Formats: sequence, C-alpha cells, structure tokens
Amino acid sequence: MTDSERKLGPNMKRLLSMFIARIAVPPGGGFASAITLFTEQGKHQRVAREALSQMDIAITAMRAAPDKYYSDDEEEIAGIILAKLDERDG
Repeated sequence: MTDSERKLGPNMKRLLSMFIARIAVPPGGGFASAITLFTEQGKHQRVAREALSQMDIAITAMRAAPDKYYSDDEEEIAGIILAKLDERDG
C-alpha cells in the first residue's frame, strides 16, 4: 500500500498534523518559517513526507516496546501518543 492509498483514522490524522506543524515551524521558528510552507514550491510535499516518516518511526518504536499493553493497531498507538502529549502539555 502506498502512502497515497493509506487510510488514516482521526488519531493518525491529528498526530500527522502535529508532526507537520513541528517540521514546518521548528522550535524558534516564526511566521517566516510557516509562510515558506506555502510559498516555497514543493515544500508542503516534502514536509508531509517527512512528517509521515517521523510518525511511522514513532509508531514502530511503540510497537517494539517490551512492556507494551496495547495492540499493534496504528490508530490505537497514535491515540496513546496523543494522550501522552496532551498529558504532558496539560
């Protein structure tokens, strides 16, 4: 299955959006960083590919955890990651 055929549930979509935002506007970046996402040709595609790759790495790491208490389902794992991020950010 290619990335364009991949079906993302609500947790996966939210997690992917968070990765996209982090890459598009890195820590210390500002409006200028954000605007290049829309003005630099092809940047939005590169950012989306990188974000998808980072999300997959995070999910793979969670699957490999020796003490995991959840299934291998990507949507469930994305939900757990989001819950931990929400908990951390208060």
